[in-house]
Amino acid sequence: MTYQADISFKRGDAGWVPERWVTIHLADNGEVLSSSTARVTKMSINAPVPVSTFDVSFPPGTEVFDRTSKKRFLVKPDGSRREVLQVEGDRGATYTELTKKAEGLAGLNARWSFFGRVVMIGALCAIIAGLFAFSVRRAFRSYA
Repeated sequence: MTYQADISFKRGDAGWVPERWVTIHLADNGEVLSSSTARVTKMSINAPVPVSTFDVSFPPGTEVFDRTSKKRFLVKPDGSRREVLQVEGDRGATYTELTKKAEGLAGLNARWSFFGRVVMIGALCAIIAGLFAFSVRRAFRSYA
């Protein structure tokens, strides 16, 4: 056993309700890692709750993944949202790039610099292969 919860109930206006509970977290060897006790001091059942109670506001700079919309965004200093597009993640855009660039533009430098290196290496290989072929052809002609 690694977790134990003991709950006491009492009969109230709404039926049986929790009155007190004790939780204990145990290590594999049975040693107590932590424990807590809670007691209900005030209860209200089915009381109206303003919708604003469930509004969540994040401080500027927070990166958020909204599981409902399946979208990722950063909170801008003015409180608006900057969506983080999948393509930016695929490009390996850094947090700093995401905060400084418009949607869809983060990570382009890393991608193009990699692409540029591939093109440059390919061009150098083609030049070397061409020079080698030219020198072999020239050497072959001089023997003939």
